[in-house]
Amino acid sequence: MDYSKLIYKIALSSDNKELGRIFRIDDLPGKTIKKMIPHVVIQVVRRFKGDINIAIEAELCIKDEDKFAWFNITRKEFDQIVKIQRRIRNDRESKAEYIPDTPFLGSRGGYGYYRDKKRGN
Repeated sequence: MDYSKLIYKIALSSDNKELGRIFRIDDLPGKTIKKMIPHVVIQVVRRFKGDINIAIEAELCIKDEDKFAWFNITRKEFDQIVKIQRRIRNDRESKAEYIPDTPFLGSRGGYGYYRDKKRGN
């Protein structure tokens, strides 16, 4: 099957629930590192939380029509994958944001001095 036809289609689960929009096809390593398997990258839109990208094996595609592509995965299984990816993303973001301000905390009275300087006192 030519997987490039799946780009920009709406991904549906086997129970006809919307998963997201397909926006890219990538060759990612499968269960064995030696073999590269085509994966469909689905963009899941979440209000107020930011979008998240989920990769699913392209072989799971059951049917392909005009705007839609059905995958052999249930909505509950997909939600579990989204939950795991969200945890990984949040852990990475929280570790990236934690950069201690050592020059401000270690000198001239600690954080209070920096806070007062920031306010203009």
